[in-house]
Amino acid sequence: MEYFHQSMDLASFSQNIARYLDVRDDNFAFESAYQQPDYLRVQLEKARDFAMLRDANQLLQSEGFYASFFFLFVVRGEETPAESVISEREQHLLRAMHGVFDAKAADTSRPWLLDLVTEYMKQFPDEKAAIVDALNDLSHGVFVDPEAAKLWREHYLATLRLDQKGMNISGITAVRKVWRNAVLVDPKILYSRLGPEILCALPGTKVRLVAFEQDEPVRFDLNTVQPGILRLIPGITEPEVAAWLAQRAEKPFESPDDFRSRGVVRASTLAALKIGD
Repeated sequence: MEYFHQSMDLASFSQNIARYLDVRDDNFAFESAYQQPDYLRVQLEKARDFAMLRDANQLLQSEGFYASFFFLFVVRGEETPAESVISEREQHLLRAMHGVFDAKAADTSRPWLLDLVTEYMKQFPDEKAAIVDALNDLSHGVFVDPEAAKLWREHYLATLRLDQKGMNISGITAVRKVWRNAVLVDPKILYSRLGPEILCALPGTKVRLVAFEQDEPVRFDLNTVQPGILRLIPGITEPEVAAWLAQRAEKPFESPDDFRSRGVVRASTLAALKIGD
C-alpha cells in the first residue's frame, strides 16, 4: 500500500490519516506549492509553500483551516487533555456555534468562524485569551496585521538559513501579544482585513474534471484566487499576476469597479474576464 500512499489522497475526500496530519499541522494556513496553471493540481495537491501564508479571505474559504482550528483548540495544551476536558471544550464550541447561527441565518459568504470566536469570547470570558491566541497563531496574524505575511516569511526563510538573529523570535513573541490585546480590546479588528466575494469567470476557457467526465468553466473569486488559477487567464503576464496579488494583499478589492480602477491588469487581459454575476 505504500506505493499508492500519495495518490490515495486524491481518490478520497474522507478523513484519512494523511488528511488528519494536515489538519493537525495546520498545513491549510499556507499557499499551494504548485503555482502552474493546472486547476486540479492547484486545488487538490497537498504540498504547501510554507514561506507563503494564505490571507484572511483565503483562510475563510478553506475547509481544512476550519478543521485545524477546531481540532487544535479542543486539544490545546502541552499534553493531550483528558476526555472530560475535551468533552467540555467541545460543548463550549457547540454552545457558541448555536449562538452564532441562532442570531443570524447561515450564508456561504458569511465569515462565521470570526463570528464564532467573537461569540465564544462573550459566552466564556475566562477563555477569551485562549481562543484569540488559537486563531492568531493558526493564521499567523493575517486577520489583524497587514505585515503578518512578511513577518512570517522573513522568520521562515531565516530559519531555513539557520540564521538565529534573523528568526526574530523575541520580536514575534512581542507582536503576538500585540495581536492578542488588539482583539481583546475590539474583536471587530478580526474583520478588518476582509474583502467581499467578487465572482469572476473566464468565458470560453474550461477545465476538464476527469473524475466527472465533463468540462467546466473557470470561475473564481477576485479576492482569493490562487496564482496557479490566475495563470489560466488568456494572455496574462507574470507582472500582472504579481500586481494582482500585491494589490489584493495591501487592500482587498471592494467591488468590480474597484478592481478595474486600480489598473491591476492590461485592457486586453481585462477583456478576457467576466466580473460579477
